[in-house]
Amino acid sequence: MAERHTACRIVRFAESRENDDRAGDLAAQALAAEDGLVGIYNASAGGMKVAQAIKRAGRSDVVYITHELSEQRRAFLKAGQIDTLLDQEPATEIAIALSVIARYFGRVDDFALAILCMDLHHMR
Repeated sequence: MAERHTACRIVRFAESRENDDRAGDLAAQALAAEDGLVGIYNASAGGMKVAQAIKRAGRSDVVYITHELSEQRRAFLKAGQIDTLLDQEPATEIAIALSVIARYFGRVDDFALAILCMDLHHMR
């Protein structure tokens, strides 16, 4: 990041230990302590608590990125409380991994791969 975005720096790293309330508290602390804070990335639990901490701080200028598209997070995304959601699709990830392995070893043709991908997609 330092090479490509020289004006940006990580000012704080915190571990929520998969605790929603702790994630919200850590976000609130960072928002209070760092005047120049422009973004928060949350890769763990507590996504909604972080969004609420940003709103309570009156910091709609902070870019908030988190994971997993749920109905609640979709509503926060539409309301502008979450700027970006990184949604994971395990079935697609499995299909991609298997296709890379199968192609590497020459064990699958394109037709078989398409069927495999469709079957994995329907497992969701």
